[in-house]
Amino acid sequence: MTEAFINAHRSSSDAELAAALVQHAGGLALRMRAEGLGTEFKTSVSDVVTEADRAAERFVASALEALRPNDGVIGEEGANRPSRTGRTWVIDPVDGTYNFSQGSDYFCSALALID
Repeated sequence: MTEAFINAHRSSSDAELAAALVQHAGGLALRMRAEGLGTEFKTSVSDVVTEADRAAERFVASALEALRPNDGVIGEEGANRPSRTGRTWVIDPVDGTYNFSQGSDYFCSALALID
């Protein structure tokens, strides 16, 4: 799936790429939730992380590594690559994980580019 995504977005602008990344990451998270998720607590009962958070962040980070290899990456779940361009992508793969883990659709995949 990542290779097809990369091939489809080699010429995308940053805005087009960001939109496609969050749409794909959110869809991945929803598919994983439908199959059943493991949930871990970080600092409290409402501060959780799921397998979907980690998988969605891995997808976004790997796509950015292929498509924007000189840009930096910072992810909520640990992705980290220093920038060689002064540009850094910031990933929150499932923003609203507690809601997401409880079956609510009040969550999103968030991505920002600091330039």
